[in-house]
Amino acid sequence: MMHRVRSALSRFLGTAVVTALALFVTVVPAAAQQTTGKVEGTVTDQAGVALANAQLFVAGTSFGAVTNDKGYYFINNVPVGSYTLRAQFIGYAPTEVRDVRIFGGQTITQDIKLAPSAIQVSGLTVTAASNPIVPRDQVASKSIVSGDLVNNLPIDDVRNVIALQPGVVESGVVGGVSIRGGRPGEANVYIDGASVRLTNGGNMGGQRITLGTNSVEEASVTTGALGVEFSDAQSGVISFTTRSGGQALKGNVSYETDQPFGDAISFGYNRFEGSLGGPVFGNLRFFASGVLQGQLTDFRQKGAENAPFFSVGGVDQVVVDSTASGGASSVTLPEFVQYSGQCGQFGSSATPLSQAIANNYGVSCQGVRRPMNWSNTLQAQGKLSYSYGNGSSVSLTGLAQGQQSRNFPGTNIDAPGLYTGTHSWQRLAVLNLTHSAFKSAERELAINLNLSWARDRSIFGPLDPQSELATRDPTMGVTFKTLQFSGFPNFPFPIGDDIIRNIRSGAGLRVPMLNNGTIDAGQPFRLNPYGMQSGAWSTSGSNTGGTLLSETRLGGRLVVDWQANRFHRFTLGGDAKKTDLSYWQDGSLNRQIFMNAYVVHPVQYGLFAADRLDLGDVVIEVGARYDYYDSRTLFAKTPGRIFTNPDWNVDAATDPAIYQQMLADTNIFQPSKGHHTISPRLRVSFPITEQTDFRLSYSHQVQTPEFTTLLTGINNDLSFTNSNDVFGRDLDFGKTILFEF
Repeated sequence: MMHRVRSALSRFLGTAVVTALALFVTVVPAAAQQTTGKVEGTVTDQAGVALANAQLFVAGTSFGAVTNDKGYYFINNVPVGSYTLRAQFIGYAPTEVRDVRIFGGQTITQDIKLAPSAIQVSGLTVTAASNPIVPRDQVASKSIVSGDLVNNLPIDDVRNVIALQPGVVESGVVGGVSIRGGRPGEANVYIDGASVRLTNGGNMGGQRITLGTNSVEEASVTTGALGVEFSDAQSGVISFTTRSGGQALKGNVSYETDQPFGDAISFGYNRFEGSLGGPVFGNLRFFASGVLQGQLTDFRQKGAENAPFFSVGGVDQVVVDSTASGGASSVTLPEFVQYSGQCGQFGSSATPLSQAIANNYGVSCQGVRRPMNWSNTLQAQGKLSYSYGNGSSVSLTGLAQGQQSRNFPGTNIDAPGLYTGTHSWQRLAVLNLTHSAFKSAERELAINLNLSWARDRSIFGPLDPQSELATRDPTMGVTFKTLQFSGFPNFPFPIGDDIIRNIRSGAGLRVPMLNNGTIDAGQPFRLNPYGMQSGAWSTSGSNTGGTLLSETRLGGRLVVDWQANRFHRFTLGGDAKKTDLSYWQDGSLNRQIFMNAYVVHPVQYGLFAADRLDLGDVVIEVGARYDYYDSRTLFAKTPGRIFTNPDWNVDAATDPAIYQQMLADTNIFQPSKGHHTISPRLRVSFPITEQTDFRLSYSHQVQTPEFTTLLTGINNDLSFTNSNDVFGRDLDFGKTILFEF
């Protein structure tokens, strides 16, 4: 053992020096696609003699290899999953190794021994693979979780399994985690190799689309130095690979609920999940899954069932308001019933009214739940995969998801016009193509292509009266009715350049109901019909504010993967992303103060290269990437001064030509500029024994600024806001230098 350690260490030190020098002389980096992995090994007879020209196959696919004169074989770009590996050679009984697990971006070593046989087809030796806990070429800290474990864990969101991994901490912000002390949102998120983090994600992780727990083949989180193929991440990368159908038709259905356990702990949670996958014909496979989840109230802390909430139950009485303008008028006072907590805490048996209060007017209490506070999720996912030739494959993934929720009214419980809700929906399509252009026993040239289209949209605002009444208490928290909103009667969604032009010009449609005071919250007739605090118990109005978000992303990555020999694997590639982003947000539907609105079309692209040197006992990866981004945004030269800038021509509000001249006026606007950077990477893995591993890595990691920060208030003018507003400016990349030992 000590001889092996000394020998490996000497090779490591010698190679490390050469490689470190190469880092400064040339850039020859490499990047393995994280949706695929590599399997290699040797084929020998029972005495350990190498068998040349033995054939190997990954069962159920077109992937295969032939051994060289030393019995060595390799199979690159095998999609993530568990497979049966079959080896055969004339004069030997074929051997199958089952449950060989391929990890994304990693190399699995699987040696095979063949037993002599007079007739090749007689007998079949079957063995079970011994999959490593940590692959020997894992050159950075990385946790890998198989889809079977994800499916069996008591979770309803695959992101929850990421929070269980070393180096990852739940940030307390919905959908966001902190990796190695980084801020939420500093980790990029990939599904089938496509980035799904929002450009306009805020400090919340920025990932809205997710996967069903039964549709994940592999989940991983890299907390160490990143490979050059990963972009736009400062602290780490979270990667999900979806399932593909197997050789046999399989499916499952599951149902979860907390309702049988009583109102004291039940949030009205119900989740239906199902999947089906298998062969279509030949090497064509399919997989489909769906999720339907409903919940009648937000999660609340322990003891919340003892905190009562009240809701409108009916009409208490009708009184006459003699002070109303135009003469006396009738005012309907609502009847309030206890919705949450334990019934019978109020009232007594002294009078009929006290008895009615004690009986909660015949309405049952709902324990820990709050009224009109439900949420639901509907998700559908599908994947087609096909392998062809000798190690080529193509797959197409589609994912559609929608969420709807209603927000607890709180002190607006008696003002239905102030009830609000949220509707968001996401779409994702990903195409992965791996084409093996040339392959021999020791070399292979492959082209990897990843194309993606993603769209995220959401609306928040006051609910339409009919939609509000129809969705107050959906069965099991599930409704297929789409929430309708009343706050945007003539407002476009998504907003376009015309709205931005009006805001910059201070004229035309800018907010849905500008200066319309009739929608403000108030208390008409008697100020405090039940003695509530003045101004804190609204009974009318619909001015609650709103948010409109639309983001469409087109992304692509092209990689040339060249296995030059048994030791060197080079990759050279590039990626690009174009985004169409429109955003409008205001805390008031009739005022502009602190409004946030923009329409931009940012671009990003990068070039990268790497060389992975695999010496068996030592794996060294050296590389670098070049990143560029431009937000393609106009910033006011003087923050808060656009149409009040002395150089602004008031005719720009009505004349498109003059408006274009104003946009080009450098005294008014300052256009964004392109930002670029180069980030080197060096990663080393040195397995000392089968249970002990040493890693060393150094990397520069960069991320584009989050656009909610970059673009806040860029089109606001101090004529309708004030100096407490925030005005965004052009920013460079965020940068992190990471060293891991």
